[in-house]
Amino acid sequence: MRCRDLRPPNRGRGRDMRVILVNFVLAAVVVVGSTAPASAVIEFGSSGDYFEYVSDVGVSWSSAAAAAASLTYDGATGYLATPTSSAMNSFLYSNFNIAGIGFAGGWLGGEVFGSGLGGAGYWETGPLTGQQFSIGGSPYGTAYSNWGGIEPNNAPSAAYMNIGSLYAGISSGQWADAAGGVASAGDPVQGYIVEFSVVPEPSTWAMLLIGFAGLGVAAYRRAKTATARS
Repeated sequence: MRCRDLRPPNRGRGRDMRVILVNFVLAAVVVVGSTAPASAVIEFGSSGDYFEYVSDVGVSWSSAAAAAASLTYDGATGYLATPTSSAMNSFLYSNFNIAGIGFAGGWLGGEVFGSGLGGAGYWETGPLTGQQFSIGGSPYGTAYSNWGGIEPNNAPSAAYMNIGSLYAGISSGQWADAAGGVASAGDPVQGYIVEFSVVPEPSTWAMLLIGFAGLGVAAYRRAKTATARS
């Protein structure tokens, strides 16, 4: 004769599964990163590229590059910005311009190699490190550049965006270069623009899918066992 199990059902099992599921989802959010940017960090469209302006009057390019690399956002390490399109460049100027102080610069991630007027511009920060973007004042190949006036004219030098008003033929949002990456009265750098590339790795998505699938199988087996015992 089969004895029926008269013990009350373990109602804590369902609660335990819910707790596990909630904790897993919360962990997934931490891994993937929140899509809501912090107040000082803004996203360019839905590209996963986030930007922040840091005010630091007179900072050198090398110090700005090191400071940017010490920052993180949603797990992504910062680097001096590398605008690769007119739309991105306009976005940066529109959000980080400084009104009312005249000509002003914000460091970008480019350096210019050569001597004096002209030279070759290369990105030296972030994923594009080592890629050439200009030759003299013109774009290199299909790359994007936005030099103003007779810039670049101080090679070897570092690039910055004019986040102030028109000066010496350099319009707002255009680029200029500072000799040796050093700010001066003629190159009045006021800070730097930091970029964060927040793109979940394929392995992260795979981990999440496997995790959710595992939870589903576990829940099904528990439900099937409970039905068999009733």
